[in-house]
Amino acid sequence: MSINEKMLTIMHSNNNFEKNLSKYIIGEFQRYSTNINKTVDDDIAIKILKKLKKDYKENKKYYDHEEINNTLNFIDVFLPKEVDKKEIIDFLETIDFNNLKNKMQAIGIVQKHFKGNVDNKLVKDIIQNEY
Repeated sequence: MSINEKMLTIMHSNNNFEKNLSKYIIGEFQRYSTNINKTVDDDIAIKILKKLKKDYKENKKYYDHEEINNTLNFIDVFLPKEVDKKEIIDFLETIDFNNLKNKMQAIGIVQKHFKGNVDNKLVKDIIQNEY
């Protein structure tokens, strides 16, 4: 079941918070949709959800603390698990930094290897502090 289908299922639930949030998220999916059915594939849905999560985190001070935590938890259910620091370091050890013009090029290599499921800021901090 795709993320879009899961959101549609939740939209018909009895939980008002999840119902309203899923309606909002489906609306965001439809804004970015390029097909006639106004649906998005999971890769695009994940990008949209990551953007929404980032926006909510940046604007925490404007929201009720409990509501923002519930919203972030709801969004996290649909996002793939981000790679932890140890996994990033283990992968960075396999990269030959001598072949790179700039050591920050490794961020793109890490991003590609983990298919975007990595925090770029964390990768940048690791590279700056340890390489």
